Amino acid sequence: MILEWGVFLFLERLKISFPMKIPFIFADTGRRRYGTKSEKEVLKYVFETIRFLISKKAKAIVIACNTAATVFLNRLRINLVFPLWE
Repeated sequence: MILEWGVFLFLERLKISFPMKIPFIFADTGRRRYGTKSEKEVLKYVFETIRFLISKKAKAIVIACNTAATVFLNRLRINLVFPLWE
């Protein structure tokens, strides 16, 4: 996912609410500009990223990519067992 400035504001608020947790930030700069990719490609990238974050013991995921969030958020929520914020 491409990090937007909004995610940094979110992280600041998250630190206030959960001061003992350390956020892990993942930016998919190698495949950036998801808006130019097909839905199938973006879905593949999003699931790969989520699997990676789960392997790192993520307790929650923030999707800071409008394309991924808008097109796939409802599909992703069905498959996850922890909070997912857009």
